[in-house]
Amino acid sequence: MRWEVSGADGDSGADITIIFDAPSRESAAAKANAKGILVSEIRPIGATPVVRAAPSSPTAPFRAPPPPMYVPAQHINVGVAVRSGHKGTSGFGIAALILGVIAILFCWVPFVGLLALPIAGFGTMLAVVGFVVSAAGGKSSVGMPVAGGTICILAICGATLMSGATAKSIADASAPLNRNPPHQEVITSPPSIAPATPEPRPAPTPAPSPPVIEWAPATATVKLGDIQVRLLETMVGKKAFLMDYGDGHGDDEKENKLYITVQITNVSQLKKIDYRSWREISFGFGEKLVSLKDSEGNDYSQKGYNNAYPEGAVNKYATLYPGRSVTDIIVFERPVDGVKFLYLELPASNAHAGDGSFKFQIPMSAVAGK
Repeated sequence: MRWEVSGADGDSGADITIIFDAPSRESAAAKANAKGILVSEIRPIGATPVVRAAPSSPTAPFRAPPPPMYVPAQHINVGVAVRSGHKGTSGFGIAALILGVIAILFCWVPFVGLLALPIAGFGTMLAVVGFVVSAAGGKSSVGMPVAGGTICILAICGATLMSGATAKSIADASAPLNRNPPHQEVITSPPSIAPATPEPRPAPTPAPSPPVIEWAPATATVKLGDIQVRLLETMVGKKAFLMDYGDGHGDDEKENKLYITVQITNVSQLKKIDYRSWREISFGFGEKLVSLKDSEGNDYSQKGYNNAYPEGAVNKYATLYPGRSVTDIIVFERPVDGVKFLYLELPASNAHAGDGSFKFQIPMSAVAGK
């Protein structure tokens, strides 16, 4: 009898159907098992097919699936482009910043700071180049060139301003020494020392200009600008002193000194003038000082007193309104006996009367108490 055996190949698991000649169903199943077939259905050929429900679970024993096929690993190089938002630093900008720092360290020193100009100028050029390269290429930031260029420009401005201001100050201070001071105008002078009148000539000539008197007589009134000065008294002796603050009297002189009393008058009509006492000793650069010499070439020092001034003198400063006068006293060493003249020079700058000086020739015969 022939039997149709259906099942699965035990090696591959594939479905298979095969026909066996066997006397019984069991013989057909034994032959199928011998061939490695997992039998699921056996039916005789020629008989009515038997319909069976699919089993809920396989009756065949579980067999592990075949192992996966081994595939050797392949190394694949994949290029990944990574774009970062951080930019590099400009080399030109760093160089400009270093030069700017070097220049700005000593640009504030007058004249020496001029050496910073070429350094800062070269740094500015590097900053401009670095800015253009960074802006065009986009690979580096423009911050460093901008910072370096800014510092270089500050160094250039600082060196120029400081040296220029210092040069101007020196020029202004030395200007009074280089200019010809205005000549003083002698308003009154004694007839005995007036210059001789030129002899008349046959042909009429223009009136001669008044002679320039270098040293005015002690009795004359001298005018420079809006200020007139005349000597009221010249004496050798002692005077009482007042304190700068309060009403107390200072210590009186212990030895004789030369006291010259002067009157200062503001002859302008609308100008108020601030007068600084000639007794105040100034140490300003290029500023003229009060001077007293005699006919023998001796110099006499001016005497200043801390926190005290002669009674009747100006206490350091005074304001002169138009038409008003003030009296001041200047103190010097006692002059040498036997000299013929004293030469007093008072700088006009103390009364804002220009760069000249009020110059007086004082005969020793006019000095009281000598």
